[in-house]
Amino acid sequence: MGKPQVFRTDAGEEYVFLPRTEYDRLLKLDAEDKAEEEWAKRVFAETQAKLDRGEEIFLPDETWTEIETGTHPIEAIRRYRGLTQTALAAAAGITQGFLSEIENRKKTGDVSVLKRIAAALKAPLDVIVE
Repeated sequence: MGKPQVFRTDAGEEYVFLPRTEYDRLLKLDAEDKAEEEWAKRVFAETQAKLDRGEEIFLPDETWTEIETGTHPIEAIRRYRGLTQTALAAAAGITQGFLSEIENRKKTGDVSVLKRIAAALKAPLDVIVE
């Protein structure tokens, strides 16, 4: 492979002349970079859509630690989302007292209630069910 040559114009602009094989290689690398960037954008958009639909969830380590050390998942996620029991209960169509009993493990709630809570939290059902 030949060495690129740099030429400077009288105006001070620099031009680089390089072998055609090197130019083609650079074009190929640029195309690969663009394809990788498009793939990353697509994966990001798909993941964001799943998060928005509540099919996946992102939680900080602190929230996962709370869950792992005994806090009910509904309570931990509710607090992470910045919701009060009253607000979450209203969004799920249940009373605040019933939500409190679920979070304190006095009641479990049936599947339809848990689905509504999961939807209100934008969390997958399997994450909030113990």
